[in-house]
Amino acid sequence: MSIGRLIQDQALSGFENMAVDSALVESVLSRLSGPVFRFYFWKPPALSLGYHQPLSEVLAGECKQAGIDIVRRPTGGRAVLHDGELTYSVVLPLGTPAPSDWYDLIHHSFHLAFSRQNIPTGYTTRNDDFKSVYSGLTAVPCFISSAKSELTLKGKKLVGSAQRVYGSVLLQHGSILLTDSHLKIADLLACGSEEEREQMRTILNEKSTSIARENYPFSVDQFLSDIPGILAETLGIRFQPDALKPEEQEMVYHFRKKYRSLL
Repeated sequence: MSIGRLIQDQALSGFENMAVDSALVESVLSRLSGPVFRFYFWKPPALSLGYHQPLSEVLAGECKQAGIDIVRRPTGGRAVLHDGELTYSVVLPLGTPAPSDWYDLIHHSFHLAFSRQNIPTGYTTRNDDFKSVYSGLTAVPCFISSAKSELTLKGKKLVGSAQRVYGSVLLQHGSILLTDSHLKIADLLACGSEEEREQMRTILNEKSTSIARENYPFSVDQFLSDIPGILAETLGIRFQPDALKPEEQEMVYHFRKKYRSLL
């Protein structure tokens, strides 16, 4: 069984969080590090855009007034409001499993961790028709659409994830919704009209949920305590507690500047 690093990070700004993920990719690419699993929070809340998503889809003034960062993720996908969630990232050297297989295994690991707290998550069985879904402004938020093997609770999306492959290394990161704070994204996006904004709220409510909304008792501490043993079984990697290396901290400093310049 291979050995990896488990990083349980403090709450950071949007620019710092994306800089850390990018630094870990570089670290694994250069073989400074083996596989890394990271959990983190956001302070202040941040609205992240997919790498190719236009900034024009966001109401930057409203975000600033609400004290919400805007940052561009290194992965694709749609807009996510990071507030009231547990975020994860995984950086792995690509081996025999394809990226889609890692996607399934990581979500299965979360499913097993939730089951230990009697939270009955399930899986989506197919991809949405993304061409159709993304044709209107109501599709700007990530949690309006689902991809195959994403985690659901009572039939609604609970975990949203995205991937990017860098040569021989995979980055996957995503959001586990603890509260319904993600619904506030409807007030931060440039909808065509108030009617369309209300439509977005309705669809978000219908297609996504949170642990708090479904009224399940849930301990983040227990989840983080259970997950290393589960990952050892599902991924075949024993993740051990660790922190950023000095070389990675130096990379974070430079990547933070990069992410500020992407907007």
